[in-house]
Amino acid sequence: MRFVPYRTQGALVQTDAINMSTTTLPLSRQAAVLADPSRSAREAEARLRRVPDDADALFALAEAYGRMERHTEASLAHRTLVRRDARFADLSAPDSEPAPTGFIGRFDPVPCPVCESDDSVPVWVGNISKNVRTWGHLDPIRAWVCCNDCETVRVAEPPSAAALARWGRAQSHHKAASPPPSTAELSQELLRRDPEIDHIERMGFGTAWLDLLEAPKPRLLEVGSGWGGFLAAATWRGFSVTGVTSAEPATWAARHLGVPTVVEPAGPPTSEHIPDGVFDTIVLRDVMDRSADPTELLQTVARRLAPGGLLVIEIALRDHPVQRMRGHDDPRWSAPDRRVFFSRATLDVVLARAGFRSIAVRHPSNPEPGTALVFARRDDMHERLLTE
Repeated sequence: MRFVPYRTQGALVQTDAINMSTTTLPLSRQAAVLADPSRSAREAEARLRRVPDDADALFALAEAYGRMERHTEASLAHRTLVRRDARFADLSAPDSEPAPTGFIGRFDPVPCPVCESDDSVPVWVGNISKNVRTWGHLDPIRAWVCCNDCETVRVAEPPSAAALARWGRAQSHHKAASPPPSTAELSQELLRRDPEIDHIERMGFGTAWLDLLEAPKPRLLEVGSGWGGFLAAATWRGFSVTGVTSAEPATWAARHLGVPTVVEPAGPPTSEHIPDGVFDTIVLRDVMDRSADPTELLQTVARRLAPGGLLVIEIALRDHPVQRMRGHDDPRWSAPDRRVFFSRATLDVVLARAGFRSIAVRHPSNPEPGTALVFARRDDMHERLLTE
């Protein structure tokens, strides 16, 4: 009796090639299968020769091709499978739910959001519905490409704003929103945010302003402020704060923490997410990699920063040690609204295009592994060149 490994509903199982009964593979065996995609491809091809309509074997073949960087063949196998069996358009769906019937298919390709070039090469193709529900509103087959001009890694065919809105409504219907923090959770977040505020004080202003009796409060804007924990910590440390977040957290933060907040516009981050005003520090969280035009977004940030102001970007970087270890198994490659996966070098490119230069990179208090804090200032030389 011979067992053939493959993946279904996001989990690796082993199949008896004679009677087709299945059992879940142990984690150690899963790692061995994932580490040997060539073998998995050969076994899947053998199953398909015996049973051409074997959907699970075709999925295993597509997965193996993706790990072997045979991107064109991986894409063809994934798309053939989705057309044959709609269950593979929403792999994370419970077995009790019917397969999606309103699958909308592919989206339009877009140029590089940093340099607007169409010239690119594929770097990864996979089925994102292993990690996220799609409900038929998203194309489950995602291709990431690398721009040949500026080397920015991006989604080749990102979902439209309307599709993301439909997906967001479906998600909110099926998944309860995260509740506001408890007293204990807020206390922990205040403690976690202290080192980050220390960095901002040292890099943004030094500590001399703390010793001045009539020193003005430094003005801080946080875009992506969530329930307001960082804003509360910054207020406690002497900052005058403003947050930008969704409606429910904005109301809660204003009522319970006393921090002023602005409700963010619907859709992917744009310049409209940056409110009017002048700020000494602007913090962007989970913003840059979801923006369709990160350069324009940063140019708006530059106009809102006071002279000598500090920009802080919390972002998952592709060349972070944790991301390197996870590779394409990291679920962030599957995030529906994520459009760009910056490295330190490509983030520096878009910063420079908007007139910034990075001055430091630190690990944030964010518990999400692989996240970095990038600190940047306006580049005076860039300003001089623009005015000459």
